[in-house]
Amino acid sequence: MFGWFRNLFGTVVEGRSPQWPKLRAEHLKCEDTCQWCGGIDDLEVHHVVPVHKVPSMELDHDNLLTLCHHYHLVIGHFGNWSSWNVNVRNDCRTW
Repeated sequence: MFGWFRNLFGTVVEGRSPQWPKLRAEHLKCEDTCQWCGGIDDLEVHHVVPVHKVPSMELDHDNLLTLCHHYHLVIGHFGNWSSWNVNVRNDCRTW
């Protein structure tokens, strides 16, 4: 895995914390279904507040939400990776 990536503006930024894979796995054990559709396939751990906006929240348990691959983009980011849904938790509870 790369230690860096290019953000949406082409700027090289630091990669994920080495603790991220463990935290991701722990989160998926506790929240093992998509919080939007209830699915169990292709699950992703969504950062409610994006890491590129507030890097210090990358490993914050309260900033994580399980979404399947499809709804991660659609519900978590409104179909655009540069955007994010600040109400994603409430939207998941409502629907």
